[in-house]
Amino acid sequence: MFEAFRDRWLPLARNHDVPVLSDHGVDEHNVLSRLSAEDFQHFVEIISGFAALAREALEAEEASVSGALWRRIFGDRFPAPPPNGGDRTPAQFAVPPVMPSAPRTDRFA
Repeated sequence: MFEAFRDRWLPLARNHDVPVLSDHGVDEHNVLSRLSAEDFQHFVEIISGFAALAREALEAEEASVSGALWRRIFGDRFPAPPPNGGDRTPAQFAVPPVMPSAPRTDRFA
């Protein structure tokens, strides 16, 4: 996600442009209308740095190294991995669905 954000918005930010981001509830409202080009560029530069850290965290061999990198991005509230890197298998995280989901269709904003 960080890499996709960087790849899409960094060239625009470095060109001192701010994209138009429509409000989900009212399409004609641009939620970024009051954001300066400098602030947008600063934000995108931060996200670009996070992209490099996230890639390094994903490719880290040791859980402690990966956890430390994720905590640099998300802060100390991001849980540090246990010393053994975790004792659960991936299958323990999967919960089979009881029934198909039924998304709501009413409008909300």
